[in-house]
Amino acid sequence: MSSPSQSQIAEATREKAGAAINRIDQIAQHLAGVVPALVRDLHDKITQAITAVIEDSQDAAMEDPPRTVKPVLTIPISVKWNLDGLTVEVTASVSTKTTAEASIDLEDPNQPGLPGLDDSAATPDAVSNFARHLAQVSGADSVTVSAGDDRFVLAGKSTHHTRKGGSR
Repeated sequence: MSSPSQSQIAEATREKAGAAINRIDQIAQHLAGVVPALVRDLHDKITQAITAVIEDSQDAAMEDPPRTVKPVLTIPISVKWNLDGLTVEVTASVSTKTTAEASIDLEDPNQPGLPGLDDSAATPDAVSNFARHLAQVSGADSVTVSAGDDRFVLAGKSTHHTRKGGSR
């Protein structure tokens, strides 16, 4: 007996693919009936997960300092279609995911610190004096310098100082 030719293999592949493609609507109808039942079966687990995620989010908001936690509930539906055996397995599960976010500023190793303005010396007066010095050296009409929560805008001979959350 001889091996099938490449054209015979290609034809068999097209027929098998065509048969599977013709079943897509049948699979969709099957899923429309099965998925709601699976979710109903998970009702108690979904309820427990919702409660846990919301409690975690509220607990994080009450911490000192408060954290923002986004409560996320995932209900993945999985469809495994065995094209050879003509079987379809549908599964559903429930899982929680709690994400917390924090933002930090990393020092740029290529950006040297400003002279006289290390973290311990970044007082409002020191930053204001540095802004004046920078305006003098650069010849600029206005200069903005930020240090931590403080921001100084030097325009001409006047300086406007703002602090995160308010003005001075």
